[in-house]
Amino acid sequence: MERYIEAIFRHKLLFFCLLVLVPAAGVVYAFKNESRLYQSTATVWAEKPPYLSTIGDWNQWISAAQNQQSNVQEFLQTDSFDVAVLSQTDLRGYLSNPLVRQQLILDIRRYATVTTSGQNLVTISFSSPNARVSSQVVKAIIEQFNKDILAQSSAQGSAALAFYEQQLAQANKRLADATATLRSYFEAHPALINTSLDKADTLLSNAAFTAQYPEVIKLIQARDTADKEQQSLQSQVNQIKFSESSNAIGQGQAFRIMDEPNIPLHPVVQRRELIIPIALSAAASITLAGIALVAFAFFDHAIYSASVAAQELQLPVFGTLPYVPARRRLFPRRRIVRRDIRTVLSMEVAASSRQLPPPAAL
Repeated sequence: MERYIEAIFRHKLLFFCLLVLVPAAGVVYAFKNESRLYQSTATVWAEKPPYLSTIGDWNQWISAAQNQQSNVQEFLQTDSFDVAVLSQTDLRGYLSNPLVRQQLILDIRRYATVTTSGQNLVTISFSSPNARVSSQVVKAIIEQFNKDILAQSSAQGSAALAFYEQQLAQANKRLADATATLRSYFEAHPALINTSLDKADTLLSNAAFTAQYPEVIKLIQARDTADKEQQSLQSQVNQIKFSESSNAIGQGQAFRIMDEPNIPLHPVVQRRELIIPIALSAAASITLAGIALVAFAFFDHAIYSASVAAQELQLPVFGTLPYVPARRRLFPRRRIVRRDIRTVLSMEVAASSRQLPPPAAL
């Protein structure tokens, strides 16, 4: 520990530069090169699909806003959707370059955010160095999403309509067959000729009638089952047709804009981007200072205490003399001191030479 403390005090200037100046330089670099982006935001109203039975990826247990938020985020991860969005902005001229196009796609995925505010409100934001482009991208995301959802809904509706119409035709045939069988049974029994088919359901509650005509009970139940199936399929077909007519006139949009995306007037400072260079500079300064401290302590073989001296030299230590360093002036006069020393030495040499006998006498 003594060696580390001594290394710090011996190299105060170096450690000051590493621990103070390096992080300060990182802070200056971060603020000088920070990206100032313009953020445009739009608030939209999320609508549920007109018919849920044909939407396979719709979660009925969460809100409409959360469903549409997930859908938009998934659309943004596709290149085709991002390119369609960029083609509606002023950046359409850069799409011919593959490298620039890929960078623009990455920028959309990075700076486009989709959040929810309640059961039906969805907020879509985009940040860009160009204020006009930020507003255009938000508007293009909403329009392209509505277009793709309508196309998907129309395709699903057409397939579902064809399927349900086929099932409905079969259900109509089964209902007609069951009704014809029941009518034939009534005509075959003279006692039932005057009984209307519409009142056949009331006959089920007549114990004497059911005991006398047990077969008619099965025929009535078969006719009722076919009728319920036919009504259910007819309801599905009517719902799909209504949805397709809504899509045709533009009323089946997934998003309805509540707040238009305006062109921002002031940039937004990205504080998160400032943390990375500042943290890296601080980590680098601490790492370099630690390496320097360990190196100075490792290569320092001086003895700083009596206990260490006794342990290293294997000799007893009876006492220590304090080290009193010479007082340093602000502007030391080293040349004058050396000249005075030389003068004193030359006078001593001259005095000693006079006291010596001449060479001939020796």
